Amino acid sequence: MGPGRTVGAFQDFVDGAGLMARGYTFVMVDLRGFGGSTGCLDWVGPGEQADVRAAVEWAAGQPWSTGKVGMYGKSYDAVTGLVGNNLKLDSLKAVVAQEPVWDMYNYLFSNKVPRPNVTGTPNAYNSIATIPAMADDSDRYKANAAYEASHPQCLSDNLTNNNQPDPSSAYWRARDLAAQAAGTRTPLFVTQWVHRAQHQA
Repeated sequence: MGPGRTVGAFQDFVDGAGLMARGYTFVMVDLRGFGGSTGCLDWVGPGEQADVRAAVEWAAGQPWSTGKVGMYGKSYDAVTGLVGNNLKLDSLKAVVAQEPVWDMYNYLFSNKVPRPNVTGTPNAYNSIATIPAMADDSDRYKANAAYEASHPQCLSDNLTNNNQPDPSSAYWRARDLAAQAAGTRTPLFVTQWVHRAQHQA
């Protein structure tokens, strides 16, 4: 689940793990405000959390499903796995999250001082949200992909919604993934990459 049209980003996972040969079904979901979903971006907030819940419950309830769902993602797509973990859904049996952002506040602010991401991230997501539909997309997908054209407030709100420097505000409490993870029991595998500068003598 994530900000739309990242099929290629998961090809190594699908092929490398031999998912189809093992009998798995692979489902990709566009969060609100991206791709074939309508609505405005809600950066890991209650709206996106509801999207994750709906997607997991939908997948678990399909006639082709065993009722057991796993989530996999990289970067922002991995954050949706952390959200899924926090929702404590019986049907969610495992989450693999590669390089997610655990602390959404510290991604944008440092002790109430804005980082460059505070403008860079919303601008990047606005550019993703306005990617035009592809020629072979369904008419419904194309109509949903153009949602921002008739709802320009989505893009402008996205630039200002997270400009809250107070980490104790209701906005950031709703997005405190680490605090919300307390008491979860979903098996969770997280990978992170750490860059270490090498010094030459």
